[in-house]
Amino acid sequence: MNKANMKINIINFNITINMPLNFTLFVILCLKSLALLDFKSEKTT
Repeated sequence: MNKANMKINIINFNITINMPLNFTLFVILCLKSLALLDFKSEKTT
């Protein structure tokens, strides 16, 4: 019973840690792609 509870706690911990990390990575990727688009449009003009 204790081992199962520990496993659940570890999974919950991983979710709480990974969700913000994935979100920040996603935001960073979006910003990078937007910056690249801006850079390309500036270069063409």
